[in-house]
Amino acid sequence: MMGRIASLTVLTAVLFGMGGLPLRAQSANVEATKGMQEWGVWGGEGLVATTAFGGLTRPEAAGRMSAVLGLRYGRVLLVRDSLTLSYIGDLVPIEIQRGNVTREFDPFTPTARATVFGTGLAPLGLKASFGHARLKPFLSAAGGVLVFGQRVPLPAATKLTFTGDIDVGADLWTRASRAFTLGLKFHHISNAGTGDVNRGLNLFVLYGGLSFFR
Repeated sequence: MMGRIASLTVLTAVLFGMGGLPLRAQSANVEATKGMQEWGVWGGEGLVATTAFGGLTRPEAAGRMSAVLGLRYGRVLLVRDSLTLSYIGDLVPIEIQRGNVTREFDPFTPTARATVFGTGLAPLGLKASFGHARLKPFLSAAGGVLVFGQRVPLPAATKLTFTGDIDVGADLWTRASRAFTLGLKFHHISNAGTGDVNRGLNLFVLYGGLSFFR
């Protein structure tokens, strides 16, 4: 775990260092334009489940990790000064939840855990990018649904879940039509009160991606 975090820290430093370099003289323009479309792929790992915002108890949140793969479509809606506002929608072919509680005596005594697989989409998203440099910080928010093979995140919850995400990160544009992404996602999963229990799962997911624009 520490080695992976160290590697990602070095990668982040490299990206931000490159973002400070002046643009070389070239015919390609790295600025987004209104109507530009994005096709991308991204993947990440949930490093830790947090109880800081409520939801699961600490024993229920302990030992959880996740992995996710996403396919993205985006479209630039607005470009104004240093702000770029885009619609984003993600198809999630697979999300893996490890350490999911499948049986518990009470909220403080989980007695069985399993690895659970799910799929879904997050079609409702907005992304704000900032600046004119090749390295563009961003803030985004999205909502969607995930369907799992077992009830998530608790045995009294549901298989159909609703998601809410808040992301911060940066896109590194290496060409006018290509950008690499590194981000941190706050990933919330709950059933919106449709199950017997609605204590949500809150995860911090570190992810990277590659997008093409036209």
